[in-house]
Amino acid sequence: MLLLEKSDELYRQLRNELLQSTPGNRFYSVRQMISRFNVSRRVVDATVSRLAGEGLIANKPCSGLFVEKTTLKPLIVLFRLDYPSTVIPEKCRRLEQQFAAHPKYDFSVIPYRYQADIIGLIRDCPANAVLLMSPARDFTREEVSFFASHSKPVIFLDRELMETPFYFTSVNIQREMMLILNCFKSHGHGRVAFLSTDPLVGNNLKRQECFRVWREAMEISGPMINCHAEDGNYASQLAYDALSEHLTRYGLDFSGLYVMSYDATKGAMQALRDFRLKIPDDVSIASSGLPHKDDAPLAFPLVTSAFSDTTHNLAEQILHWLESAPEYRKPFRVYYEPTMIDNRTVRHITE
Repeated sequence: MLLLEKSDELYRQLRNELLQSTPGNRFYSVRQMISRFNVSRRVVDATVSRLAGEGLIANKPCSGLFVEKTTLKPLIVLFRLDYPSTVIPEKCRRLEQQFAAHPKYDFSVIPYRYQADIIGLIRDCPANAVLLMSPARDFTREEVSFFASHSKPVIFLDRELMETPFYFTSVNIQREMMLILNCFKSHGHGRVAFLSTDPLVGNNLKRQECFRVWREAMEISGPMINCHAEDGNYASQLAYDALSEHLTRYGLDFSGLYVMSYDATKGAMQALRDFRLKIPDDVSIASSGLPHKDDAPLAFPLVTSAFSDTTHNLAEQILHWLESAPEYRKPFRVYYEPTMIDNRTVRHITE
């Protein structure tokens, strides 16, 4: 049983490696696989035999293993951003489970660095369709031109691109900000701070704009705190530094705090703690995203959040769209409606 489990795991890893290979190129040697994946010779032999039996690799006498094909079925590839996050692995896990229910398709997740050449990644990918977690930056003209003319569909996840011809999924950000501010307003908060913990482009910029609009409509005031996040740098330390600097310069000039990214709430909560401010007694806090136990350091609660399950039934919708006749295929645009998850970090006050 242990041999089978390890062989299955190595098989999945090597299938992902094959997706980034070219037919005719040399593949790993047995010795390299043993060293790289920390498995036994028996596990490697079983996995190589399986891949060779499927026609994906070939063992050429006196030469070694070579790539024959990169995939067997129609392939969907998800390019996921490779930076520390509890949210991204969870999204990938859910999508893997959904696509596993459709055995006539292969689905693979490939991490990429935010500095990577996106055009090169997609152009060289053998997938029938690509799902892209796009970096938090504006696209270049060259990238826009490439996406518009690429022969295979590219679907941008969690990035509203309404004024473009591109395919995308997105949260209903206007409703998300309305829910957040209504939560504070209904609990008596008249001053709510906005802590922008991600680069202000794409959906993040729209969150800031919608926050301002709804805050004015609800007659709420409060500071806008910018932590100067850069693409690829989403450490909660940025939220800690920005909030600490604000509290040092201005003191506590708000009763409620909205943190844009759930991953950054750890840093914000640590800053409040270091200033001897209790949650929610002194400061109420809310965020956007999926509350996860790993996001809450010891002695801190999970945070009240506006959450949208942006993977709900997504594989089914994508495959239905791909399988429809191209001449009748409508633009793929999916909006997800957020709901509030109350973790009791917004308390009722009377100002």
